[in-house]
Amino acid sequence: MSIMQREERRISKSNPYFMVVIMACLLGMTCLSSCLNDDEDADVVKSIIVEVDSHPCTVYPPWGEPTPIPGMSIKEENAKEWEDVGQGRIEGFTYESGYFYTLSVRKTILANPPADGSDVRYQLIDVLKIEKDSSYKDD
Repeated sequence: MSIMQREERRISKSNPYFMVVIMACLLGMTCLSSCLNDDEDADVVKSIIVEVDSHPCTVYPPWGEPTPIPGMSIKEENAKEWEDVGQGRIEGFTYESGYFYTLSVRKTILANPPADGSDVRYQLIDVLKIEKDSSYKDD
């Protein structure tokens, strides 16, 4: 057998050691690529319009606290239902009962929300409209 034939046989695909090396390389590349953080969940952020009702409400915190907290009713644009939330839920907004508000807010749906809180965060961008509710009577 000539040197050339031995060399060809040594690096031949039928050589079991060649296949072991190829498999080890593939396994190594797979392990390294799985360590990348590119598949991590990300927060979803969008700007929306929110209406705030003039009548306050009472809400119970989601973590089971028996004491209710003062709340307000909000409705996102194109929503059919009002949602009762705590008065401090929209960061940067100070609620005053007896007024209707139309707000521009940044809504963030948290990819990794806290265990004892909401998965949605609202931040005030701008107060678009304030209207006094003439039928509102403070009890």
